Amino acid sequence: MNYYYHAMKKNHPFVSRIRMAYYVPFVFGATILFVFGQAMLKTSHLSTSTTTMLFMVTMGVSALAGWLLFGRGKDAVGPLPMTAMNVIPAALAGIAFAVGNMLWIMAIKASPNIGFVRILMAGLETSLLLLVAWMAFAQKVTLKQATLTAAGMVLLFLAVL
Repeated sequence: MNYYYHAMKKNHPFVSRIRMAYYVPFVFGATILFVFGQAMLKTSHLSTSTTTMLFMVTMGVSALAGWLLFGRGKDAVGPLPMTAMNVIPAALAGIAFAVGNMLWIMAIKASPNIGFVRILMAGLETSLLLLVAWMAFAQKVTLKQATLTAAGMVLLFLAVL
C-alpha cells in the first residue's frame, strides 16, 4: 500500500494539513464578512428591534436564494433522506442561531466598543465549543488544548476589564 493510504488510515499530520488547507479559506472569508457585517450593525441608526428584524429577513431571503440557486440538485439533500431525525438538528440550530443573533445584535448596539463584544464572545465560544466537542462528540481534548483555552480566556477577560 502507498504512503498516502497509510497516512489517511492513521490520521497522519499530512492529512490534517490537507484538511486544514480545505477549510481555512472559508474561515478567513467568513471572518472578513462577519467583521464587515458587525461594522454595518454598529453604524445602523435604526432601533435594535428593527435592526434585528431586518437582519433576520435578509438572512431568510439569502437562505431562500441560496437554496433556489444551489440547493436543488439531485444530491442537494445529501446521502441521507429528509427525515425528522435529519431535519430537527438543523431546525434547532436555526432557532438557536436566530436567538443568538438577536442577542448578539443587542450587544453590538449597546456596547460602546464592538471589539469588546467580540472578545467576550470569542473567548466564551471557544471554551464552550471545546467542552461540547468533548462531552457531546467524544472528541479527545488534550491537556495542552485545555490549558491554552483557559489561559486564552483569562487573557481575553483581562483585556476587557
